[in-house]
Amino acid sequence: MESDNKISPSAFNDRELAGKIKLGNQLAFAILYDRYHKKVYTLAMRYLKSKEMAEDVVQDIFIKLWTNRLKIDESLNFKSYLFTSAKIISLM
Repeated sequence: MESDNKISPSAFNDRELAGKIKLGNQLAFAILYDRYHKKVYTLAMRYLKSKEMAEDVVQDIFIKLWTNRLKIDESLNFKSYLFTSAKIISLM
């Protein structure tokens, strides 16, 4: 697992964070989570109208992202990926 205790939240763009997450960097994952979890939650709430269900959607998305980190395409637009995932899961 790569360790980099000096990552500043604004120091890296999503693509750089993706590369670090792919290498198992938990701090990079935490930064990406902090950057997007509220926005994903808000989107899920629009569809679900349930705090608990929206929280579940956020949790599911980020757990799957971490679990499948070795498959991350570093050129992926994370914002679009996360929002599309939230919409799909919310509508299931």
